[in-house]
Amino acid sequence: MVDWVCDGCELDKSSSYLGPWDDEDKDYFKNILLVHGNHPGFSTEKPKLSGKEELEKQASKAMENLIETSADQYTNNKQEFIEGMNEKFYFHSENAGKEITKQILNYKIKTLRPLTYFQSDNTKMILVYLPTKKTIVKAKDDNTSVETEWINSAYFVISKINSEGVNVREILPFDDRSLKENFRIKVLPEWNDIRWEIRDCKDWTSETELSNPEELYEILNKTTRKYLEYTESEYVKFNLWNVGTYFYELFDTFPYNDFTGTKRSGKTKSLEFQKHVCYNSVMTPDMTGSSLFRIIEGIGATILLDETEEFKNKRNDQAQALRNLLMQSFLKDQHAIRNDTTKDKNFTPTQYNIYSPKSLAHINSFDDVLEDRCIKQVNRRALDDKIKNTWISNQDSSFQVIRNKCYRLFLDYADQIYDLQEQARSKLRVSGRELQLWTPIMTLALFFEKFGVTGLVDKITSSVFESFENRQLSDEEESKDLKVLSYLDDYGVTIAAEKSDSKKNPDGWIAITQLHSHFKGIMDDYEINPEYFTRHVLTQTLRRFGFKQEKKQDGISWLITRKEVDEVKKRMGVLEYKDDLLDSFSGSPNIDKKSAEASIGTVLGVKSEKINENTKFRNEVKSSESQQQPSRESEQNEVNEHSEPKTRPVDFNEIESKSELLNNLKLSELQKSAEPSESSDKGDVL
Repeated sequence: MVDWVCDGCELDKSSSYLGPWDDEDKDYFKNILLVHGNHPGFSTEKPKLSGKEELEKQASKAMENLIETSADQYTNNKQEFIEGMNEKFYFHSENAGKEITKQILNYKIKTLRPLTYFQSDNTKMILVYLPTKKTIVKAKDDNTSVETEWINSAYFVISKINSEGVNVREILPFDDRSLKENFRIKVLPEWNDIRWEIRDCKDWTSETELSNPEELYEILNKTTRKYLEYTESEYVKFNLWNVGTYFYELFDTFPYNDFTGTKRSGKTKSLEFQKHVCYNSVMTPDMTGSSLFRIIEGIGATILLDETEEFKNKRNDQAQALRNLLMQSFLKDQHAIRNDTTKDKNFTPTQYNIYSPKSLAHINSFDDVLEDRCIKQVNRRALDDKIKNTWISNQDSSFQVIRNKCYRLFLDYADQIYDLQEQARSKLRVSGRELQLWTPIMTLALFFEKFGVTGLVDKITSSVFESFENRQLSDEEESKDLKVLSYLDDYGVTIAAEKSDSKKNPDGWIAITQLHSHFKGIMDDYEINPEYFTRHVLTQTLRRFGFKQEKKQDGISWLITRKEVDEVKKRMGVLEYKDDLLDSFSGSPNIDKKSAEASIGTVLGVKSEKINENTKFRNEVKSSESQQQPSRESEQNEVNEHSEPKTRPVDFNEIESKSELLNNLKLSELQKSAEPSESSDKGDVL
């Protein structure tokens, strides 16, 4: 076996390692030699990069060894060999006077996205639009004409490491030959908005120093506080999301930002702020589905949508088309497929990338499924008159400075931010969708703390669990499935245990008729309509949960035990949060553990009290039945007796919000090392 390497390969840096090759694999050998044989750096062993001359020397020696050791494959006539390979891997044809050659490649074709990072060789490329004078000279016979166009043309600003290990900074037109020969490019050739200041963009190409991340965060934070009034944790979350729009292609998911609140609470103002700082932001009141995916494909836009209550209106076709696209476009590599007309007037299915950051604003809720893709921000009317009366102005030079620094940040640090993702996931004590949504935000918090901005990780940790608990409480209030699970947790396990019989229904099995009969008597307590929640609906719910079902003497029965219910609770994410919350604060040296325990206890107190009452009730039932040993008929009466439970299910409105938990923790007091915020004299908005 021989390891094939082509470090000087001009076709695709990421394919420089060509893998192991078996001497018996003649076809693969021929293809490798044909495609890479003349490239500098082609070798059967990875050469040491000690300069261009040494590299060429090693490559030449490796080629000599290759020809000698492969004499049986590499025949006496090299030209005959190449011609034979042409017939196998190259395809020639003529069409309308054009000669067409096709070649089967050994690597996947790469598409240049507006934000592109190649981990293999640390190349970063970002799409910008710059004012351009375009001159076209046309010569026909003896006549020459000159046409001039003034356009904002597409360019890629590039940071890469050359073969000598030197960082190269350059600006190339999107249709530059070196790009077109190596990549598929589907960006918009022109766009009216110039986001990166021309002088700063040119200056970056001639500089060698890296930008200062702390300076970016400071000016962004200061500008945010000038226009918007949030709590301390909300400022951090908002700032990091906005910076993240320049890095979203590094992540597998990127959450939507969801602004809600009463009228005049600053929702539109928040979107206006993002329009001035986010990557290629587009804010329009008239966005169609087709324009959405074409803008995202073309410029990688951050989409800002106001008045999104219409997503709930099933009769609004335009709103429904947008909603359908938004359902999946928080995930990387998601596409819309449309039939486009070709030059010969045929139709061909075409993919359009729909993955990009998006912010939504609304007063009333629009869609609980779509909201599950969002990080929610509840806006409140500002108390500070100065902030309330300061509107977003495009004359504020801070916005241009922020954008300049964000462009530089991507080109200077995309690799470092990419590498922090695993650490960010380990910091987040959540799973599933919540982990997906918060990984980009926590990654950026870790990055900025690495460069001197303190307190971000603790504040994001607090926001994560606030979001987690609020989402969980909302699910429990709205989801019938979770209400059924709550009933099984409160009563089902106890009733199934008491109904167990060694012959009829052993080991926690309970007939569906008995379970539904008891549940029907107390459905009102769980805000379920008994008229519609039939035995069949209960059966379907238990089946979705994955409970075991068998036919017993009492009929179709289900295994409802403490072990089974706890396993379903764990899968559904509704187990108690105390341990997770304490773990999340354990890495924060400035937070006192006793204070954290006391504050968490405040939030969980209602639920804990409810659990204790249910346990007491179950023990009373068990004790009473064991003493009386009732007959089958009296057992049924016993169930009816307890149809009106001594305790009601948790009223989740009584549980204090997570924001109160954060107030109890008094993070600002416990984080002694953190500097006071600029608005500390005003206090957080309650």
